[in-house]
Amino acid sequence: MILEDVCVTALKGAVPFIRNNEFFEGAAGLLATEAYQAGIIRTLMAQRGLFKQAQQVSDLRDYFDGPSDIDQGIGTAQQVNIVPADNNSIAFSRTPEQVRNIAYGTTNGQPGGFFPLGLNGVIR
Repeated sequence: MILEDVCVTALKGAVPFIRNNEFFEGAAGLLATEAYQAGIIRTLMAQRGLFKQAQQVSDLRDYFDGPSDIDQGIGTAQQVNIVPADNNSIAFSRTPEQVRNIAYGTTNGQPGGFFPLGLNGVIR
């Protein structure tokens, strides 16, 4: 759940940076796949009653991505939240820095978490 939801919001956040239409189709395909996978994970967690654990994951991502408080858990048994989105049912976006901090498990961009040796490329 940590990575699937982040991948959806990361790909959504990357849309404004895509300048080549050939890459746009690939990114849209990845986004669709990640969204389906995230929905399945959220559904299974809800079916198993893992609402508290899902909220803890959400709170952790929110801690690492900064003061936005946009992340959403899977709700409650009375109101399950399978698609984390805004009031218009549109998934929210994360900046590259927010994604990096979640992947690193840090608030200051220092390597750690899933990438203890850091990343290569433009955003490190």
